[in-house]
Amino acid sequence: RAVSDIKEKQIYTHPVLHPHQETWAVLHEIGHFEVNWHRELLYLCSDYDLSPQVRKLMEKESNEFSAECIFQGERF
Repeated sequence: RAVSDIKEKQIYTHPVLHPHQETWAVLHEIGHFEVNWHRELLYLCSDYDLSPQVRKLMEKESNEFSAECIFQGERF
C-alpha cells in the first residue's frame, strides 16, 4: 500500500493505512532509495521488468531496512 518514485524521490501511501503500517511502508520504500543497487536498477527500469527472484530479494532487503530502523538493530 505504498509506492516510491525513484526519479522524483517521492513516496506515496494509501490513506487506509494505520499510522504504524504507514511508518513501516515509508521506511520500506526509503530502503529502496538507500540500497544502492535498488536505486540504480529502479532508476533504469520498472520493477515489473525484473525477474520474480530479483523483486523478492529487493522486497526482503527493504523489509530488513525497515526493521532495522524501527527496532534499532541490536539495541531493541
